[in-house]
Amino acid sequence: MKTNYLVAAAVITLIGANGSASASTISLQPESTITTVGDIFSLNVVLDFGGDPTFGGGVDISWDETLLEFVDWTFDTSTVQDDPSFREVGELLDGRLTDISAGEIGDGLIDGIMGTITFMAISQGDAIVDIGPASDPLLEWVSLAFVVQTPDYIGAGVAIQPVPVPAALWMLLGGLGTLAGVGSARRRRSRR
Repeated sequence: MKTNYLVAAAVITLIGANGSASASTISLQPESTITTVGDIFSLNVVLDFGGDPTFGGGVDISWDETLLEFVDWTFDTSTVQDDPSFREVGELLDGRLTDISAGEIGDGLIDGIMGTITFMAISQGDAIVDIGPASDPLLEWVSLAFVVQTPDYIGAGVAIQPVPVPAALWMLLGGLGTLAGVGSARRRRSRR
């Protein structure tokens, strides 16, 4: 009889662990979903482990290099320990920043912003920025209870619009066209 209770307790524990692990997310949240060619914009990497602190882990971020140019990555030290030995960025490879990792010994990482990635919009179009598990398998997310956390990864999209031509430019071009027309008419009259 005791064995049945132990098996039932183990199953409930496993279901609970799996349920909490699947409820966690790591997402990209842009400061704006619309930008203009030539503008610099940022996306936050947001950790949400449902209040279940983690020792840490890592992510890869990828993007279309024909639309976006990588500018910078910064860790948010209000969430990630302000100690370089607990945070690292892998390599920048063909539209991908690999093995961005952060960890915390002690109380663990809390929910919040892991860091910010910054881009310059270089071409018009719909830019998709993806986030996923780190390339390095040793950078799995692990809870303080030593349970591997398998968060859902949620990327982001940003619409890149062309640089708008200001109305004043159209007025200037209209005025120059009018002056050219008047000058042409005067030259024709003077020839007669």
